[in-house]
Amino acid sequence: MSSTYNGPINPNPGPGEARIIIYSYVPSLALGIIGAVTFVATLAANIVYMIRVKRHRIFHLLLAVGAVSPALPCSTEGRF
Repeated sequence: MSSTYNGPINPNPGPGEARIIIYSYVPSLALGIIGAVTFVATLAANIVYMIRVKRHRIFHLLLAVGAVSPALPCSTEGRF
């Protein structure tokens, strides 16, 4: 499978740097879309159950918050 990723490959590292891509990670658009659709479906299902089933509202509220939390802008990169 060929990749069209042209990200940081560090061919000429500076002093003290390694000539590798850490973890060989190459981002995938398809996997990102699948993950986003999965989290939205989980959020929708938990909101529906939270409205319909009164006995387990707190549980489904916590699951819904868990489904929303990956989308929150909580990056602290560059803020130290």
